Amino acid sequence: HGPGRLPAEVPPGAAETGAPASPPAGEIAEVLREQLAAVLGCDVWDIGPAADFTGLDVDSVLGAEFVATLNRTFGLRERAVVLYDHPDLAALSEHVAALLRTTPRTHAALGARELDVLLDAVRDDRLTVDEALVLLSRHG
Repeated sequence: HGPGRLPAEVPPGAAETGAPASPPAGEIAEVLREQLAAVLGCDVWDIGPAADFTGLDVDSVLGAEFVATLNRTFGLRERAVVLYDHPDLAALSEHVAALLRTTPRTHAALGARELDVLLDAVRDDRLTVDEALVLLSRHG
């Protein structure tokens, strides 16, 4: 490595922030698939990894609920129209992954109180373990 160059295994931005790399789109897709199944009231296996939202009868109300869950899980501020711009799970997962790569990570590590709140949310079935892991990865 020459001076000022990062080793290939360090993701861009990680050196400046000390933050872990954002989760890959495949992991994001699995979390989104679980969330969508919960919103639709079906089994996760009923939803293919590249499922089209229109084909799953995701209307504006269900779409808004799904996007609200996505925002809560990944710390984003997307609007429901994101489902029109990214009309299937694969495209939406790539979009979320791109946002997570480009969103500055200025959050401090979780304190004991925040960690307790997160654990309580998992125990109370307000968050899945996967959602909690994503949140933890965002807080380095």
